[in-house]
Amino acid sequence: MLNLQTIWQDFYLFFCLPEFYNKGEASNILTGERNMKKRSQTFVVIICLVLSIALLGGCNGGRSTPKSGDDHSKNGEKDVSKKVAIEWSVWGNPGENKKFEEFTVDFNKKHANDIELKYTPIPNAGYSQKILSGLAAGTAPDVFYVGADISTFIKEDRLVDLAPGMKSSETIKPEAFALNIFGTAKDGDHIWGIVPDCNPMVIYYNTDMIHSLGEKTPQEYLDAGNWNWDAFENIAKQAAKKGKHGFVFDSSSWHNMSLFLNQAGDGLIFNPEGTKVDLDLPEKAEGIKFMEKLRQDKAITSTVQLPKGQDGVSLFVSQQTAMTIFGRWAVPVFKDIDNFKWDIVPFPKTASGKEVPSAVTIAYVCMNKDTKNPDEAFTFMEEFLNKEGQLYRLKDGGNALPSLVDPDLASIAEDGVVGHAKYFTELRDTGLGVPKGIQNSPEASQAVFDVIGQMCLGKINSDTCIKEAVEKGNKKLDGE
Repeated sequence: MLNLQTIWQDFYLFFCLPEFYNKGEASNILTGERNMKKRSQTFVVIICLVLSIALLGGCNGGRSTPKSGDDHSKNGEKDVSKKVAIEWSVWGNPGENKKFEEFTVDFNKKHANDIELKYTPIPNAGYSQKILSGLAAGTAPDVFYVGADISTFIKEDRLVDLAPGMKSSETIKPEAFALNIFGTAKDGDHIWGIVPDCNPMVIYYNTDMIHSLGEKTPQEYLDAGNWNWDAFENIAKQAAKKGKHGFVFDSSSWHNMSLFLNQAGDGLIFNPEGTKVDLDLPEKAEGIKFMEKLRQDKAITSTVQLPKGQDGVSLFVSQQTAMTIFGRWAVPVFKDIDNFKWDIVPFPKTASGKEVPSAVTIAYVCMNKDTKNPDEAFTFMEEFLNKEGQLYRLKDGGNALPSLVDPDLASIAEDGVVGHAKYFTELRDTGLGVPKGIQNSPEASQAVFDVIGQMCLGKINSDTCIKEAVEKGNKKLDGE
């Protein structure tokens, strides 16, 4: 009679020590008492055992890759006796959240028999840390947005490699997306996040307020060929004299800071390679000093100076600021404004006439490596990111520009909601993407922006700001 211990002993010898097994010596290696007849019986059992393991491994071999064949099936048929719950999370303003909620409702109607999608918005403040904490605790959503700090999530091995699923997908193959849009989310044959859309930054301005100040609008300055830092300062200072904010921005945001720094190239606070903080370069120092001058004149306001709950969106809607800075994500909120006229304009040139390219912001849709339902999660990602999904989210004053290269999506921003909506498309094609240093070195970035925030609060001057930002940023880069 064969016992389990015997079987496993021969299993080990057959596969790990075949030289002994094939010589007829297997019986004596571990037990010293086996005969050839028993070995023959055991061999049959071993083969059956191997086949069983192979079949089991094919059905449930550890963590699944989306669309890899794990369909949670019984006898080849999908088990639809109960719906699979999928949770996804994003940061967003009220307008964006409305779009996401509408998409979720429509998705659930389409998948009434198999998937229950739940949308959980997370406030922008501290978003990444909340997601990372949830991942560590096992409570994070199945799918979530990640920003410029995606390298942190990759280093901590928190994300599913989406490349296999994308390659087998009919609608979101890697080559369908804009060239080089993946940034650090793509590493060789691995893709850790998919860009759902992109956003070139623009200046939003209150047409009626600026005219009431006796000033020309940014567009009027642009038409006259002199939309530059001087014109920007004129408008902002006139608003300040009337007790309004001239320009509201976020000094801790790389894409907001691009207004003052992008004239120096694509590294922003870093060199282009992202290996050094070089805020002391003359053109970048010029931008920091310009910020200080505007702050001293009370012409600009960083969000670090505002009471909790106030930001560029709320102050623009309530007509407390003449200008602010956002991507297209502000349109869903601003399109409902009916008590004043507003429009958008590209960044102004520097006082010396240097072009300041728009920052083009991106985010990534990523999958939790510990999701229990990778296929269903990927199904949602496909429908969210494909042509139809992008049209749904982005048309009629949507929140971004498409990431897919498709002629039907090319002019999606020019929908009549914004007077000069054409700027969105133009700036997407001429703007600068996320700097390498921002993506690869979130700690160094934070250190620099913290110092800039101190200048915005009036606690240090521009010279000290530049010196400390360079020192502290480079220390973080060096691992100190």
